[in-house]
Amino acid sequence: MNKSPCNLVKNVRRLRKIARVMVVTAATTSILSSAYAIDAVWDNDAGSGDRSWFTPSNWSGNVVPTQAGAYDAIINGFSSLANPVLVSSVTDATFRQLRIGDTLGSAGFLRLETNFLNTSTSAHTIGVSGTGSVVQVSGSTVFARQVTLGSTSTGVGTWQISGGTYAQTAGAGNGVLTIGDAGTGAFEMSGSGSVTAVGNVSLGSQAGSNGTLNLSGSGTFSHSSNSTMTVGGAGSGNLNIAGNTISNPGTNGALVVRSNSAGSGTVGGYGTISAGGDLTMNGMMIADGGGTGDQALNLSAINGTANNGIIFNTIENTTTNGWYAQDQGMLILPTLSSAAGAGTQNWGESAFSIDADIDLVNSAQLTYGASHTAGNLRIDLMSGDRTEFANVPTGALPVVWDLDYSGTTFALTDFRVRYDAVAAGAGESALTFYYSSDGSTWLLLTTVVDTTNNWATTSGVSLGEGYYMLAVPEPSSALLMLGAGLFVAVCGRSRRRRI
Repeated sequence: MNKSPCNLVKNVRRLRKIARVMVVTAATTSILSSAYAIDAVWDNDAGSGDRSWFTPSNWSGNVVPTQAGAYDAIINGFSSLANPVLVSSVTDATFRQLRIGDTLGSAGFLRLETNFLNTSTSAHTIGVSGTGSVVQVSGSTVFARQVTLGSTSTGVGTWQISGGTYAQTAGAGNGVLTIGDAGTGAFEMSGSGSVTAVGNVSLGSQAGSNGTLNLSGSGTFSHSSNSTMTVGGAGSGNLNIAGNTISNPGTNGALVVRSNSAGSGTVGGYGTISAGGDLTMNGMMIADGGGTGDQALNLSAINGTANNGIIFNTIENTTTNGWYAQDQGMLILPTLSSAAGAGTQNWGESAFSIDADIDLVNSAQLTYGASHTAGNLRIDLMSGDRTEFANVPTGALPVVWDLDYSGTTFALTDFRVRYDAVAAGAGESALTFYYSSDGSTWLLLTTVVDTTNNWATTSGVSLGEGYYMLAVPEPSSALLMLGAGLFVAVCGRSRRRRI
């Protein structure tokens, strides 16, 4: 090693330069860190008698998190459902980012009794790796970007709103609401609470996740034009509605039930779901009256006008995915446009030109004769225990399809449905169609049952509008047996339209 005086001087200069770079780097790192966020962690030093968000001593550093200070508000403990962090001041609580239940094993609880305003572009997470809960009873909550309930696989996040409004405004991230990303999430709206989400709404996004949206009370759940609500991605998604309205305007506003073959998606209850775009259906849609009398799950306002009300079924069903009506429930889908002349049309499925074999449970396929005239076809799927019906067979099932046509001649020659083999049970091969124009007098139709494809078909006669019931007949049935040669189309039937 050369230890000459000249080289020693060079080495000293080099070391000084490195030291200056290190100082500059450290300073730059400090500046960059301050440009992001400072964690303000709830520690409730003020004691259980003061659970106010706005008390400085309740936060680490004795500073209330604020937007101007670029603070992240973190609640990992020192709270419970009975003794939550409390926002009950007339002053808005503002901050950069909210994380509740941030670490594994942690639990945080927040209660909102007044305005809780945040206008940042950061994401907010309830249940990151631990458990997080928000209960909103009044006031206005406004977030500008993404809100996630149940972020990681161990995260559990819930948001309950029984009063006030929850809103997400336009901004970076498009105001996305994710309920169950990789973990478990639940959003519950009840009472007078209402929700407006600007961007997409997703339930059960990643594999192993579980997302649930429960809607009841008098409020409305809406999300903005051209966004998508996905009930079940690679995980499990569940949407339960009890008389509410879900609105999604815009020509591209869409509802997707089960977007991934690895996941599951279920929509159940009664109320109204509208969207300006299309309905993609690969999961379960259950019109459930809930024991509250005749009720309807109304999807007729899902326009899809460019597709004439056709449903898109993008994942072939080999199990029990499909359409159901139970406990005095009725399912209303968009009206179909029917062309004149001979042809075949699917209901509750992809168009016949795309998929000639119906596979969603209780979907239907209709074949028309040459005399068929153009018109609009409405089919409602109904539970056999509704008050419209009397003298209903008491065998397995029954399920009723109510056909109502606006054209002059409804020349239906074949009517096929994909039945529920699980519900039919041991009586599957005996499944029989019944017809009624008034819901009281039922006539048996010749029925062919395909137990391989789970299809029941009545054909070879000129069928009309009315109620078509599929059931397992009772041995002592007093219903009339209808000869195929005696049946003619029933036109101008007299019966009330429910909705």
